[in-house]
Amino acid sequence: MKKVVVLALIPVVIIILIVVISKNEKDAVVNMSDSINNLQISTIVLEQLNTLEGISLIHVEYDSDNSEIKFILQNKTRHNIYFGEEVILEKKQKDEWYLVPYSGEFGFTDILNYLSPSEESERSLPMNAWIPITDGEYRIIKEVSLQESLKNLHYLSANFTIAK
Repeated sequence: MKKVVVLALIPVVIIILIVVISKNEKDAVVNMSDSINNLQISTIVLEQLNTLEGISLIHVEYDSDNSEIKFILQNKTRHNIYFGEEVILEKKQKDEWYLVPYSGEFGFTDILNYLSPSEESERSLPMNAWIPITDGEYRIIKEVSLQESLKNLHYLSANFTIAK
């Protein structure tokens, strides 16, 4: 009889452990997000930004008339650089950078672009690519690579201010 009771309790104990472990994992994720206004804290640190000499984002501005961000990707090297269409938008709040989520109203085309040596590429993105924004300090981040396979990604960033 004792064996039957012990065997019957084993699945119950396992289910309780699974529920407790699952709840603790969810709580840990919520605590790690350190969010402000539902924005997730950036995982990109300053030391990872703008590490490629001669490659930069310049003339970043918010065009309120057309509700878009305009910027120029500049390549002052002797190498091609490769990049996709996606741009990361972050907002600075309380001396921390937070990721601005995509709205779902705009999609980035999954294609490989390249920029030849000593060339520039003017780009613009509609603000409806992200959730509605408020006044403040922002930065865009663009991933680029010196390899066509997009291995060894580098982050380019540039700051700008939005004041409506």
